[in-house]
Amino acid sequence: MFLKPRMLLGLAIAFVGGLAGNDPMATWFVVVGTFIPACGLGGTWWMWFVLSLSAWAGGGGVLMVVRLGSGLDLPGSPTQLDTIMTVLAACSSAVVGTSLNWAASRMIRQR
Repeated sequence: MFLKPRMLLGLAIAFVGGLAGNDPMATWFVVVGTFIPACGLGGTWWMWFVLSLSAWAGGGGVLMVVRLGSGLDLPGSPTQLDTIMTVLAACSSAVVGTSLNWAASRMIRQR
């Protein structure tokens, strides 16, 4: 199965957000990674929400494994507040992205 380029880009950006750990930019990576496919591909908002959070969690898991196996100075794991903010931001980004896609398609149909 091949992924569409926008979906692949969005999931890759959310994955990088997971690799960023407790860096404040991690939440922005997840927001952008959710918004790109939600706005560009349509579908239901919860699908993009779940997919981007899965990619974010995968990046966080890879960061944990790398931190365990090396002595490098890598970012720490996210706190509970970081996790809550990331989940809320991804949910709102998915809703806004799919709403914009729906509104645009509705406007095109009414022409």
